Amino acid sequence: VVSGAVYGLVIRLNGSTGGTDIVAAWVHKWHPEVSLVWLIFGLNASVAVLSFFVYGYQFEPVILCLLYCYLSSRISDSILKGGKRALKFEVITQHPEELADKLLKELRHGVTVIPAEGMFSKTPKYLLICVVNRHQIVRFQNILRAFPDTFAYMSDVNETLGNFKHIA
Repeated sequence: VVSGAVYGLVIRLNGSTGGTDIVAAWVHKWHPEVSLVWLIFGLNASVAVLSFFVYGYQFEPVILCLLYCYLSSRISDSILKGGKRALKFEVITQHPEELADKLLKELRHGVTVIPAEGMFSKTPKYLLICVVNRHQIVRFQNILRAFPDTFAYMSDVNETLGNFKHIA
């Protein structure tokens, strides 16, 4: 846990601990879409697997090393992503006022409404967008159950910027 936290902070500050970090940073420069932390994990895991052949065909040290690499990478990834993770719900409905009112009152988060049209039915609909905290998923889903003719999906938001506060 401590190693993962330190590792995450070092990477966040554009530092390096040497070793596979340098190779991973070089690969990340050419492929920025790949997560640096998980690239480092892949390289470290490869070294751990190769150590099986070098150090007498012992499984236990390899498995423990892989477990260590995974846990430290998971913690580092959490530190790099920060505490600003959230969920974005996009809801298609014909009841925007009622649904938005419930979301505002019960979840205390803002709602954006965009006019939309159903291409199959050619009926006017509305797209509601609401970003909520992870612990509010169940409450959001319970609110949606009161509107059976709605369609909704959620997606992960890695970082929120700006005013992402509860409405008082």
